[in-house]
Amino acid sequence: MAKGVMVVFSNPIDSSRESEYNDWYTNVHLPDLLKLPGFVGARRFRVLDKDADKRYLAVYELEADDLNEITEVIGKAVEAGGIRMTEAIELEPLAFVRLCEEL
Repeated sequence: MAKGVMVVFSNPIDSSRESEYNDWYTNVHLPDLLKLPGFVGARRFRVLDKDADKRYLAVYELEADDLNEITEVIGKAVEAGGIRMTEAIELEPLAFVRLCEEL
């Protein structure tokens, strides 16, 4: 079974909704993703670089036969309503997402 991480950099839509964004991310989004096959852990971080385009980072620990199928798992969960979203997250531009395999 392959191991890896998915890293996601994102922002709240604006500073007035930062608390709402953080509450949703920690208490709704992370638990939703951790229910999906392949997700085994998750942690969040605040980016300290004041010049960074994205201010928050989520790191998801993954284990799957094919890590590339994780994006399909997420897509199916979104379509089925298993991933609840919020209007407090910035969607333009979209979050920066990278899937990485452990060496």
